[in-house]
Amino acid sequence: MSSEAKRRGAPLELNRETVDAIASAVELGAFISAAVAAQGFSRRAYQRWDRIGKKAVKKPEEERNESESVYAYYFLSIQKAAGRLQCNAEHKLYEMAESDPEVMKYYLAKRFPEEWSDKAGDKPSLEDDGSIISLGPEVKHIAIG
Repeated sequence: MSSEAKRRGAPLELNRETVDAIASAVELGAFISAAVAAQGFSRRAYQRWDRIGKKAVKKPEEERNESESVYAYYFLSIQKAAGRLQCNAEHKLYEMAESDPEVMKYYLAKRFPEEWSDKAGDKPSLEDDGSIISLGPEVKHIAIG
């Protein structure tokens, strides 16, 4: 039996290839726990990576050792992947909102809560045709769809 076949459990070290695979999964919508598990690591591992990565990114790049560089790469890669996922989801929501007044109200309440949330004072309203009226002094009527 080869030494590879005898070894059980997760890989011993985090490397850039594994980080790229995890980040790709996160960008496509996977939760970090599932993306990490798909690479053979546990929840405790990525929690540890986060802790080490947060510390590593605070150091100037030229002062990081090789290990710290990998953890900083992990930390920043996951942040970027999550940001790209969120941007893509928000873009899709906005596309849906362009043709659906209720989705538009939801989008605006999330994007501009001071003016559009249920807690906002002067709430915009919808006409029967789905157009939005009374947005404020500058805009009185917007047709949607």
